[in-house]
Amino acid sequence: MHFCRITVERWGGSIGYTPLVNGGSRFWFLLPQAVN
Repeated sequence: MHFCRITVERWGGSIGYTPLVNGGSRFWFLLPQAVN
């Protein structure tokens, strides 16, 4: 996940995870919208 964090943050976004109550995790990432 370290490489993913570096890459996403370099692109101006954020990344993380949320532990789920019944086990497992939900991973998410946000990237800025590209506008031409």
